[in-house]
Amino acid sequence: MIYIFLFFTALIYFFFLIKNSGEESRIKVQNKFIIITSLSLSFLFMIYFFNNSFIQDRDEIQRISQKHEKLRNDIVKIKSNIPSLIEKLERMPDYYVGWVMLARSYQLTGDKISASIAFDKALKIRDDEIDIIQEYIYLLKDLDPKRNKNKITKLFDKIITSNSNNINTYNMLLNYSVEINDIELTKNTLEKIINETDIENKKPYIDALKQISSQSNFGFTVRLSSKWIKSYNQMKHIFIILKEDNMPPIAVKRVLGEDLKESIKLSSDNIMLSTDNIKNKSIRLIIKSGETAMVNDQLIELYKSELFKIKNNDDYYVEY
Repeated sequence: MIYIFLFFTALIYFFFLIKNSGEESRIKVQNKFIIITSLSLSFLFMIYFFNNSFIQDRDEIQRISQKHEKLRNDIVKIKSNIPSLIEKLERMPDYYVGWVMLARSYQLTGDKISASIAFDKALKIRDDEIDIIQEYIYLLKDLDPKRNKNKITKLFDKIITSNSNNINTYNMLLNYSVEINDIELTKNTLEKIINETDIENKKPYIDALKQISSQSNFGFTVRLSSKWIKSYNQMKHIFIILKEDNMPPIAVKRVLGEDLKESIKLSSDNIMLSTDNIKNKSIRLIIKSGETAMVNDQLIELYKSELFKIKNNDDYYVEY
């Protein structure tokens, strides 16, 4: 932008230089008006450029740039230190702090699989540090929340055992159960909260358990044609969704593309609303695919039915 400004300034200067060459030095009134107008526009242009060029923020930009450069250098340094740390752990396999350091190093460099292996070895040596257990839980959820369910729930059990009246841990477990749409895990967690004598204000949890228990008789089966399965079984994750138009999903079930079969049953475990709200509503069956195990805006729609009324134990046929 500054180069455009300089170009037009020079152009105006040479214009008047040539125009007044050989003439008397007195500037005509008309030329005065043009000069003043040009200078005013140039001045306004300079103010606009300054306000929109982030020049006044250059110190902050420089600080951010330096911070990013330091982070990049730190990651390079961490990567270079990993081999020596591994050698030390080979000599000292029971070095708990070393395994935690290795797990965190792998996390910072983006190697989540290796990080999970290191965390697992650390917790086999010592499993009484809640912060480390929570770090491992977050990592496992990030890798695949459903496939790592057994490990995650066992880790939550360790935290609960160490402090059984900490409602925050139970709420974290409840959020996780909702995240993976596991009604049984939700029910079991609610029951643990209700049965824990040291937890107060249990009414919301009792009401939630009653609502979930009312959903136990729901059943809906999606029947896929062999041609449809053959066309989409290469997809990573398949989501079977029941929903009204312009409303949140009523039920969601995720299956791996490689596990697609002709009959996929949705049960109370997949319900996200009370079954009393489902009956006789006009809904659609929508099938989507995605690269991750979570429902998000990047899912690709593979099938969308016409509106229909749902009843318990219905079958719905999907042809290619």
